[in-house]
Amino acid sequence: RAAQAMVIGGKARALWQGRSHVTPEDIRKLALPVLRHRVLINYRAEAEGVTVDKIVSRLMETIKGPGA
Repeated sequence: RAAQAMVIGGKARALWQGRSHVTPEDIRKLALPVLRHRVLINYRAEAEGVTVDKIVSRLMETIKGPGA
C-alpha cells in the first residue's frame, strides 16, 4: 500500500506543480511522509537512537536515479 500511496501522491504532486508526469523528485519528497508510519524499528535500534526518519532519509540517500 505504501507504493500505491507514493504513486497516487506523486501524481497529485505533479499536477499541483503543473506537470502531467511524475518525477523522481516527487517521489523523494513523498518518501518520508508515506513511509514514516510503515517502517518499524526494533528495541535495539530505538536504544541506539535510530529513528524511522533517519532510516527513510538514509534509504533515499542511497537510491540513485535521475536528478539525484
